[in-house]
Amino acid sequence: EYIALTKKIKAAGIHRKAQFMCGFDGENWLSLFHIWLFCLRVFPFMGAVSVVTPFPGTKIFEKLFNDERVINLNWEKYTGFFLVYSHPGYHHVLMNIIFPFFISFFVLTASGMGLFLTLLMLVFHFS
Repeated sequence: EYIALTKKIKAAGIHRKAQFMCGFDGENWLSLFHIWLFCLRVFPFMGAVSVVTPFPGTKIFEKLFNDERVINLNWEKYTGFFLVYSHPGYHHVLMNIIFPFFISFFVLTASGMGLFLTLLMLVFHFS
């Protein structure tokens, strides 16, 4: 139903922006691919993706901290781009290496603005 509603909004000429999050329990590496495929179907004007970040004072932080899953208390890493807790479906070191590349790929391929920027880079590269 979300796809159908998004198409109606697009047909009305309204630019759509989308923010996706990964890193919820139950997800794994294949989930990143599914998020990207879903974004391709919605194809927003601008799209972004980040990792669930358990900020202190939130229920998710309390739960992860009590379960001894918080592995990084360096607040500079609490940006939405780093996995700061142990996750059963993502290895945190590997995720923190791969995720910046995934973000770039995601932004440049799964939105109208991203494709525009990609084409612009190609034109300037080959001119």
